[in-house]
Amino acid sequence: MKCLHRALDLPDFPTDHNGDRSWRTLWKETSSVDDLPLAQRRTSLNAYAYFGLSPAHDGRSCKIEDVKGLIEAVKAAVDPDNGDRSMTKAIDLTLLAAQGRFALDEGKGVEPWRV
Repeated sequence: MKCLHRALDLPDFPTDHNGDRSWRTLWKETSSVDDLPLAQRRTSLNAYAYFGLSPAHDGRSCKIEDVKGLIEAVKAAVDPDNGDRSMTKAIDLTLLAAQGRFALDEGKGVEPWRV
């Protein structure tokens, strides 16, 4: 698990870290929405968009900022200037669904989307 953590370019324990240095502690202390690799963010966004599952981790209560931050992070990671949008079609649809659910969660309306 520590090797996987390193392979994902997540931060290691600081050199002055005292206490438990197990992989469980390492993952617990460095797993927030801001550190998650894009694939995990996309999975979390998909779970929110299609099933209404909270993107908050560790049983925390979900705040509107958590959802908004997740949508913006995935949106920023997908290059809108990419000439071949067929490569990101699934991500685009998930973003669209998440933005629609988010609008409904905020009490705003949505308009139908045509293919």
